[in-house]
Amino acid sequence: MTNSFDPRYLTMLAQSIKAREMESQQQQQQQQQQQDQKAVIHTLLSSRELELLIKEFNPIRNRDLYASEWIRQIELLGKIHKWDSCHLLLYSTMRLQGVAKTWYEYSMDSISSWEDFKEELMNNFPRTIDTADIHGKLIAKKRLPEESIEEYFHTTVRMAKRIKLPDDAIKDYLVRGLQHSRHQIILSSIGPCSLTEFLQHMLRLEMDAQNNPPSNPPSSAKRSHSPDRTTVSSKKSVQSSSQQQSPKAPKQCYVCKMTTHFVAKCPNKFKILGNEPTKKKNSKKGCFCCGQTDHLAKDCTRLNVNRSQRDNAPYNPEDDLMGMDETLEDDYNDIGIDIDDEMGEQIDEVLDLAAM
Repeated sequence: MTNSFDPRYLTMLAQSIKAREMESQQQQQQQQQQQDQKAVIHTLLSSRELELLIKEFNPIRNRDLYASEWIRQIELLGKIHKWDSCHLLLYSTMRLQGVAKTWYEYSMDSISSWEDFKEELMNNFPRTIDTADIHGKLIAKKRLPEESIEEYFHTTVRMAKRIKLPDDAIKDYLVRGLQHSRHQIILSSIGPCSLTEFLQHMLRLEMDAQNNPPSNPPSSAKRSHSPDRTTVSSKKSVQSSSQQQSPKAPKQCYVCKMTTHFVAKCPNKFKILGNEPTKKKNSKKGCFCCGQTDHLAKDCTRLNVNRSQRDNAPYNPEDDLMGMDETLEDDYNDIGIDIDDEMGEQIDEVLDLAAM
């Protein structure tokens, strides 16, 4: 009991408490200094990397960057780098360009926080994403020959994420833009998977296509390098050149083999064939209708009477065939060929077939 009221003990206790308080204050000051130093160093590093971290917001130059998207990107960077509202406001205003910078310069009096900046920016630049336009671009997007699988995949996914498409719809667009139908069939048959797993399937297909190229060349290559076709074409070219070089054989009469006339005008055809044409009894010209020599057929009264009767009479095809029969007999007699009974029967059979 006496020790508890000893003045020396109380003095030592007070000194000990005071020392602990001073030590605690020093620790707090050191921590604050360290935090301030870290904040200064962080500000300097971020300002140097600011151009690489945050995109420039210029609505006139970059029509595909919308205010809502730009704000969301800055807030995501703030979460990653642990920026407070003051840093968010500072960094975002430093990346304004063009008409957006002009707007901020005359609106600084009404903007005092990050929340004010976000609201005013989206109100003054209210352009929103056109969903139909994004779908049209995704439908038209095709993988280019010089484009890698990774580049094609990430550009397509980035475009689809702007309108918050589900993963299944994004995979459909990825399959649609591929060039090889075999790859489209294989990827379409894959079950549920994430976009990252889908990318791995695409990469495996690409590696398999590179390691195992198709063994059969295209049909056009076969045609162009086929030795048989080359031989045939060369033979045809030789034949055509030989035909062009050699003169054509002159036509000749098949009766006497002379080239000065044809068989119709051959003077020796009757001597060789042996059948002389029957000479006409009356070589004097006259009417071929009635046989009289005192007029021609155009003036024959008999022909005019027959013509009027023929025009008024109904058509009978046997009349034409009878006339054809007589004409054939006259033609055979003119060239010196006698028509016997057997040949006449054959001619009648041909005429009967024609009349059927």
